[in-house]
Amino acid sequence: MARISRFTPWQTPREQLEKIFVAHQPILDDLLERALQIAEAESRVHTLIVGPHGAGKTHLLALLYYRLHDAIDSGTRIQIARLPEDPITITSYPRLLAALVTSIKADQKAGLDADNLEFTLDQMAQADGPIVVLIENLDEVFNQIGTDGQRKFRHYLQTSNSLLLISTTPVLGRSINDQASPFYCFFSVVSLPPLKDEQAQQMLINIARLQGNKELAHYLEGKQAVKRLKIISALAGSYPRIWSIFSEVMTPDSLQHIAIAELLYASFDDLAPYYRDRLMSLTPQQRLVISELAEANHPLHVQEIAERAQLPERSTARTAGELKEAHWIEPVETSWTHLLDGRRVYYELSEPLTRLAFQAKDVIDQPVKLVVSFLSAWFDPDAALRHTQRLAGIAGSQANDATLLGEADDALSGILSGNAELFMTLPSPVRIVLEQRCQEASQGAKYNLIALRRKLHRDAMGYLGMGVHEPQLSQWIARSENLAAITGEAEDLSIWSEWLACAGRLDQAETVLRLIDDGR
Repeated sequence: MARISRFTPWQTPREQLEKIFVAHQPILDDLLERALQIAEAESRVHTLIVGPHGAGKTHLLALLYYRLHDAIDSGTRIQIARLPEDPITITSYPRLLAALVTSIKADQKAGLDADNLEFTLDQMAQADGPIVVLIENLDEVFNQIGTDGQRKFRHYLQTSNSLLLISTTPVLGRSINDQASPFYCFFSVVSLPPLKDEQAQQMLINIARLQGNKELAHYLEGKQAVKRLKIISALAGSYPRIWSIFSEVMTPDSLQHIAIAELLYASFDDLAPYYRDRLMSLTPQQRLVISELAEANHPLHVQEIAERAQLPERSTARTAGELKEAHWIEPVETSWTHLLDGRRVYYELSEPLTRLAFQAKDVIDQPVKLVVSFLSAWFDPDAALRHTQRLAGIAGSQANDATLLGEADDALSGILSGNAELFMTLPSPVRIVLEQRCQEASQGAKYNLIALRRKLHRDAMGYLGMGVHEPQLSQWIARSENLAAITGEAEDLSIWSEWLACAGRLDQAETVLRLIDDGR
């Protein structure tokens, strides 16, 4: 059975890389065209591919490498220099040049005189064609060769046509993005976005077929599977590495029966060391900020982070800026930003699985699995109650499910009243799904919010049923009264009446029903 290397695509055979490649074909075609043009043209479009860890940068570079070799075999007059993915020995500008020389000709003796190395590269290019240089983690290379080495490298690239750089980096750090840096505005930047739902679906289908799992491939082609994949995407993000990891534990049964929580946790043991290593590269204060965002499981503004971590607000703001620049955290965008305090910027983790890895280590699986239950129901409304009953042992109780629905209803009620602060306190996956649901409907924003609230109430009734009393029912009665007061419509009056009936307050329920009759 084929096994995909999740962290080192260079170890995966080319045939397998080709079969599971999705989404980035136009980028690959463009990079190949840029590289092949240097055989005839004098101009050079140096390219920097930007995307977080697991976004598919190495996979893309590996396929480019193989296709360039195909071109060389067909007579194109170019050469390839590929630096190691982990550039730990490239500690100076001369060592960078020496690594390029030996990458092209392993037996070439390369001293550490920069002028001689530049001359050697020029001679190689004149003899056998210009050199396409593939560099991963360019930010690390630049940090190691220092500002002076960067200046010398840029000067060489501007005065010689021997090299074309095609590089990758997880972030646009200061060595590239700062106006004072030697390489500021030097590269044509290409960003790798997360996979869309249908792209993730196709990638998993390709992997299943590659592994000979026809049953899983057939299931993944169906609409039901798409709903399940949306749940994983909301909880874990949608970059290729995530889907590659989950492909190893996916089965038709695990997806059909909503064993998504177990599916996620089956992968954490592999991911935890990876995230721990990355976290250890941060400063202690940076780790504290990441930890607070992970524990909160919803966006926080700087003042909240500072209070929770017991840090000075000014230094917390500076740390948040550093983490944002390094793509650890990102500002939250929402349709209701205008209903938030404009002086605040809310942040959340850029990679959702960073949060889940923290939670897995802190034995906070109950809230995470509760979110899974909520999302499972919402992505398959017709089977909401059945799914909740199946997950009852995971999530704790149906009352807990109703609590989460109640928090969502309170948040939407706040938006209708002109305040989105409560909305920002919802678990991030739930917040994202609610906003997506609101945007999917074609009616106006207020109608969509009301429709969402109605569904939340109906689902909560299914979870709680008859005979459940204080304090849950009192809260839901108050919420339904609020909804009915906003709309005055018969449907919402009926919901209010049903909640009263659930609480055994039949006289009040009949009174509300008479309001419906009077309205007719």
